[in-house]
Amino acid sequence: MESKELIVTANNISVCYNESGTSSVPVIFIHGFPFDKNMWNPQMKALENIARVISYDIRGYGKSTADGEKPTISFFAVDLVKFMDVPQIAKEIIFGFTAD
Repeated sequence: MESKELIVTANNISVCYNESGTSSVPVIFIHGFPFDKNMWNPQMKALENIARVISYDIRGYGKSTADGEKPTISFFAVDLVKFMDVPQIAKEIIFGFTAD
């Protein structure tokens, strides 16, 4: 199954994401610093036959834009909620990553 790259406007920024697979409940992958959505490609490939999988570039990373505001965890959280509103995702499983 081929992953498709899409760009949508959410929370006044362009959000780039990859989507593949089919399922009623999507699995959303959130990358950590300093990576982009492509860090999740192996997991997306492994799960795409049993789930709808989505990885997206957070504000200011990869192909997603930033609006000049200082990025904060609060901004990232609001961006995620607004991003999920575009394809009308109401229920999801979220995987995240941080590097300390």
